[in-house]
Amino acid sequence: MTPNIPRVILGTMTFGLDSTSGQTSVVRVRGSANVGPFLDTFHAHGHIEIDTARIYCNGDTDCSLPIAYRSFEDCNQETIKAIDDLYREGLFERFGLSNYSAWNVAQIYELCKQNKFVLPTVYQGMYNPIARSVTTELLPCLKYYNIGFYAFNPISGGMLSGKYKFAEDEVQEGGRYDPNTGFGKMFRDRYWTKTNFEAVQALTKVATENNLSLLEATLRWMRHHSSLTAKDGIIMGASTVAQLEESLTALDKGPLSEAMLKAFDDAWEHVKATTSWYFRGPDAPTFVHLLKNQGK
Repeated sequence: MTPNIPRVILGTMTFGLDSTSGQTSVVRVRGSANVGPFLDTFHAHGHIEIDTARIYCNGDTDCSLPIAYRSFEDCNQETIKAIDDLYREGLFERFGLSNYSAWNVAQIYELCKQNKFVLPTVYQGMYNPIARSVTTELLPCLKYYNIGFYAFNPISGGMLSGKYKFAEDEVQEGGRYDPNTGFGKMFRDRYWTKTNFEAVQALTKVATENNLSLLEATLRWMRHHSSLTAKDGIIMGASTVAQLEESLTALDKGPLSEAMLKAFDDAWEHVKATTSWYFRGPDAPTFVHLLKNQGK
């Protein structure tokens, strides 16, 4: 019997095919020669699906990778029809949503169904042990409409790696939490809170007592104890091949102890009043999900 666990997807937001890409605040892996080892490592662990988007690195990844994203500003019938036209021209295989509220998802799905447009079959959103707001209404909505969920930020933008300290507010220039970049501001608004750091400190203590790194514990929680199923996915990014190998090895391991699970639940109780919401408003972007026919 195939285990009911989510599949793993390689995130390429920090990959730039052009080695001279100017987005220094985002690009961590430059040039196709440097991307290759990431793909080899990912495939060696039995994974094949890759996440990319035209917005990543100013469009410098999706020209060579099998998943692309498109966005629109609203969910009116004219816009959805244009997407359906592209689908019928064979320009993509799956239609997906991202950053919409649950009621927006229902609105879009029913609009598509009523007009016999291509139906959304996947949603990409933020989900991890200290950002679980999707579980209240979004995941039940997706289950009702048979829409898969792809989780981004599985380690809270690096917060659940344990490498950041709240008291040490100086971050590497151009790094993920650099307040002088657009992405840095976004991640700081999303995760850089006192309550999150308190939760990370408590989790680190319990993980250490269980001979685990916080990173490993987090990824095993995502794979075996989250609300994700085999229909869903975990988007896993990395800045180095060594980081990717460490993460994939952790994802290959089994369930956690009851003590570790309790620590994660306690952490969520501590942060949930201040956690970021999963959606960004009624005009949030959607994406068109391009997948090669890989036996689905």
